[in-house]
Amino acid sequence: MAKGGRSAPTAKGLLGKFPDLFRGTPPAELEFLAGTLTVERLPPGACPIVAGQPSDSLLLVVDGELEVLVDVEGRTASLGTVGPGSHVGEMGLLDPGPAPATVRAKTECTTWRLAQEGYLRVAAFDGRVARRIRAALVRSLAARLRATAEAMPGAAPPARRGGAGPLDLLGTLCGTGDE
Repeated sequence: MAKGGRSAPTAKGLLGKFPDLFRGTPPAELEFLAGTLTVERLPPGACPIVAGQPSDSLLLVVDGELEVLVDVEGRTASLGTVGPGSHVGEMGLLDPGPAPATVRAKTECTTWRLAQEGYLRVAAFDGRVARRIRAALVRSLAARLRATAEAMPGAAPPARRGGAGPLDLLGTLCGTGDE
């Protein structure tokens, strides 16, 4: 994986490419965050995250496509593909440990990696920015969990009373609600 180069993260790039994650974040905080990111260029087939291996990073997809793969009863199954403006690795950033899935470059790809060390530096610089990122990641995980549950054979659509479900409550309890 090549690091560094012409796709260096900037405040403008973060906000332009990843508005759902960084909307409302002041420019000075975005510049600080950009300085914590690592640029990675991945050739097709490279696996920046491997199921079962330690993971502590969020990957922001700048260009190209990444495929998310899991092992199901000895067979590899694709959970989907993410492209520019998307991200993967939320679980590793929020709760470092063994990765639940493998992420493989489907095409040549550039990512900006936010490792937990960088996230903790951002939290020390401005806790509000870290809370905004955490809230956006929890919302993303909740949406992915809902979509997965709905796609399961025989699954009933989730009941949502007033827009508040168990995952919304979890976000509130964890302090990830919007500020």
